[in-house]
Amino acid sequence: MLKTATLILSRLPGEDENHPEQKDPSVVETHPDDALTPYRFIKYTSSGRSDIQAWKVARFGADDLEGHWQELKSPTLEGLSGPQLCAPALAYEFEDGKPHYTMYIQTACFEPGGVIMEAHSTDGELFIGERKPLITKDSVAKPKHPLIGVYDPSYSRIKTNGKAYDCLTFTGITKMEPTWPHKTEGDIYMSLRERLLPGAQWSEPRLVLEMSEIPFHNQPGRTDHEYEWCPEGTQIIGFDEEHFLMVGVCFMQKPPGCDGERQRVFFAASNAVDRPFTPMNMPFEPQAPKGETGHPDTVIDHQNQVLHVILQERDGNHKPWALRQGKIDIPFLKRMMDHYLSRCQRQEAAGA
Repeated sequence: MLKTATLILSRLPGEDENHPEQKDPSVVETHPDDALTPYRFIKYTSSGRSDIQAWKVARFGADDLEGHWQELKSPTLEGLSGPQLCAPALAYEFEDGKPHYTMYIQTACFEPGGVIMEAHSTDGELFIGERKPLITKDSVAKPKHPLIGVYDPSYSRIKTNGKAYDCLTFTGITKMEPTWPHKTEGDIYMSLRERLLPGAQWSEPRLVLEMSEIPFHNQPGRTDHEYEWCPEGTQIIGFDEEHFLMVGVCFMQKPPGCDGERQRVFFAASNAVDRPFTPMNMPFEPQAPKGETGHPDTVIDHQNQVLHVILQERDGNHKPWALRQGKIDIPFLKRMMDHYLSRCQRQEAAGA
C-alpha cells in the first residue's frame, strides 16, 4: 500500500468554521509567464459540510504540490445552478500571453436528471457558464444501460494514435433509489476532443468501464455484502501510447453497517484508450482503520517521472473529509500496469 501525507491548508477568515471540509480536488499547473495567477499550482475543491450536503467551489494556491496551500477568494459561478453544484474539473491554457480556465461541473448526483455544465474564465475567479449542458443523459445515443443522469466529470489530456486529445470521464447513472440511502448504480463513460483541430467537437461518450467489471467493487443484489454506491471520480492519464491509467473511486464489498467505510481510490489500466480498462488494485490505505479514500486528481512530474495523486480522505463513520497526497514512480507504475494487462490477456486466452 502507498502512503499519503496531509495537505496543509491556510484558510481565509471564517471559512474553516463555515466550510470545514474539502473534497473533489482538481489541480492545474499555471504557465510561468502568467502574471494574473500568483501561484504555480491552483487547486479547486468542493468546500462545505457532509452532514447537510452543502457545498461550494473553493480555490487554493501553492508553489509546491507537497507544500503549503493558501486559500484564495472563492470563484463566482454565473449561469450555473443545481442542487449539488460541486466537484469541479479544471482545464488551463495560456495563449497570447493570457490564461484561460475551463470548468466542467456537475449539477446533481443525489437525484435523477443531473447534467455536466461547462464554464469559462479569464482569471480563474469569475466563471461564465454556457447556456446549454455539455453532457446529459441523452448524450449517449444507445447506452448499454439506459441513463437517468450524469455526474462527477474529470478532465485530462492524452495522446493516442499520434494526436493530442482533451479527455472527459464521468459517471452515467443507471438507477437510483427514490429515498435515502439512494444506493445509486452507474458506469464510467469517456468523451474525447482533438486538441489541434479547429472547431473539433466532443465525441459521443463511450462506456469504458462497467461497475460489474470491477471485482473488488460492491455489486447490487449480492447476499455476501451490502451495496452502497457506484464507481465515480475517474480520470484517465496517458503516460505514453501504450500505458493509459484510470484512477477513480470504488466502494468495497462490506456488510451492512459499514456506510462511510467503503470508499477507496482504485487503479485500472489499458494499453490503448479505445480498449477495455483492466481494474488493478486499491493502492492507498486510509490512515484510520475504518477510514475512506476518495475522488482523486493527478499531476505528472515529467522531470522526475513521478505521479502525484491528490485525494480526499476521512476517518470513517461520516467524519469530515480532508485532502491528502500520495505519489508513485511512473516506471514502477508502468511495470505494474504491464503485469496486470499481461495476466488479463493470459486469463482471456485460457478461457477462449
